[in-house]
Amino acid sequence: MILDVNSGQPRAIGFLLLNNFTMISLASAVEALRMANQLSGEELYSWYTLTMDGQPVSASDGITITPDAGVGNRPQLDMAIVAGGLNITKVYDRNHINWLQEMERKGCKLGAICTGAYLLADAGLMDGYECSTLWEYLAALQEAFPKVICSNRLFSLDRGRMTCTGGTVPLDMML
Repeated sequence: MILDVNSGQPRAIGFLLLNNFTMISLASAVEALRMANQLSGEELYSWYTLTMDGQPVSASDGITITPDAGVGNRPQLDMAIVAGGLNITKVYDRNHINWLQEMERKGCKLGAICTGAYLLADAGLMDGYECSTLWEYLAALQEAFPKVICSNRLFSLDRGRMTCTGGTVPLDMML
C-alpha cells in the first residue's frame, strides 16, 4: 500500500495541475478518493488541486480550473501527483522540478497521471523505478531517461511511486 490510511488522520494528496492536463484523468483519480471516504463513512483522504503560482490553469478540453492553492501555500502533503496531458515537454519548467525534488526530500510519496511521469523522470525521481505513462510518450520517455524502467502496464506501483496512463486508468490505480 502506497499510503497507509490507518493513522487516524486523512491522507493529504496534492494534484499538481500542468497546463493542458487531462481532465478525465484528474476526475478519475479524485473520484476513487471521494468514494473511499463515502463508503468508509470517514475522511480517509483529502485532496487539493495545485499550480506553481496558485493561478488558474486550463485542461486539454479548454475548461479552466482555479486551484485550491499554489505550491508555496499548500497544506502538508502525504503524496504529490503530477497531472499531465498534452505537450508535456512544453508545460513545465525548473520550478516544477525543484518543487518535486523538495517534496521527495521531505518524504512525500510521488505519482503521476497521464503524461505527468515525464516530469517526474526529468526531475530524476523515476531513476530505477517502474513507470507507466500515456502510450504516445512511452518511447520518448524511455529514450530521454534510460534509467527509468518504462512499462506498458496501465499503471505501476513501485516503492512510493505511482504512475499510470490516462483516461479512466487513474481510477484503477487509486483503487
